[in-house]
Amino acid sequence: MKNEHILIAEDDANIRNGLTDTLESEGYRVTPAVDGEQALKLFGQRKYALVVLDVMMPGKSGYDVCRAIREQNKVVPIIMLTAKGEEIDKVVGLQLGADDYVTKPFGVHELLARIEAVLRRAKQSVSKPHKGKQDQPETFKFGNAENDTRQYRARIGKKTASRSARE
Repeated sequence: MKNEHILIAEDDANIRNGLTDTLESEGYRVTPAVDGEQALKLFGQRKYALVVLDVMMPGKSGYDVCRAIREQNKVVPIIMLTAKGEEIDKVVGLQLGADDYVTKPFGVHELLARIEAVLRRAKQSVSKPHKGKQDQPETFKFGNAENDTRQYRARIGKKTASRSARE
């Protein structure tokens, strides 16, 4: 039994209930949320192995929720699930910190495979021994570009940009 806990934020009741039933039948524990506000509230109450976010929800969008989750937790895997399939929509979701992006309509088997893959990668990154931050160089330089690993900032020439831990 898998037993990982997944938070699903989806405003469409049919999709939300279908995903909940499917994931539970696969051995996952699922907490459903009807919108972005509820998803953020639930995320703050317990630890989840994965978050699945619909992008277009009333109130807080999946993008807003993804951004807020990344401010609290840099490592929990996030899969965006949405009808917005344009390249720019995918890029925005991934740049905000999502680990994967699945467009509707989607195949249940594909979504399950993506969930398993993201969870597998998350487990591997936790189990692999790695250098602590104190052992890493604070900055990496390449030409006029500089990457500050402790403050999550990149600089090229005089331009500076914040970035996520994943970036």
